Amino acid sequence: MLPMTLSAAAKLADILISNSAFENTLASIASSNGVAIPGIGARNILLSSVPSDIGDLAEQYTYPRIAVYCSSFENSHLEKFSSISGAASVVAEIWSSGNFVSDPNSWIHFYIEAFTSLIQANIGDWGDGIWYPGTFEVQIQPPKRGGFGFLQMARIQCHLLVGRN
Repeated sequence: MLPMTLSAAAKLADILISNSAFENTLASIASSNGVAIPGIGARNILLSSVPSDIGDLAEQYTYPRIAVYCSSFENSHLEKFSSISGAASVVAEIWSSGNFVSDPNSWIHFYIEAFTSLIQANIGDWGDGIWYPGTFEVQIQPPKRGGFGFLQMARIQCHLLVGRN
């Protein structure tokens, strides 16, 4: 069995990738708003905590992309007879880039909407002792130089409950 920190991140990535869920949700939101947004397919949804400046050079990641990783894990023994029982935070960093600063600055909000819609549709048991109660936090960084010209990132932190014997 995978370590809890990898398993939690992998479960979130699976939700995004399964049946092209993120890509289809984004396309639906963009279509209903009459805008064209670059899609993020399974190939650009990664289990990685590598920052963009390193990923661009060392890993040759492309844009847009979602990097998913576990940022914290606490074994607080909420369930007294489980060996692991507590909370984990899984982060999804959504990276958007474009030639004009207005592009990623607009697109990032559609990516956030698609992501949060999808995880809210998946409240509950994610399997392997991971449960998503529906709580998350979004932080949006201002655009900066990078990527294809300008780069913007949104960090979405999902709070999970975890437990294993």
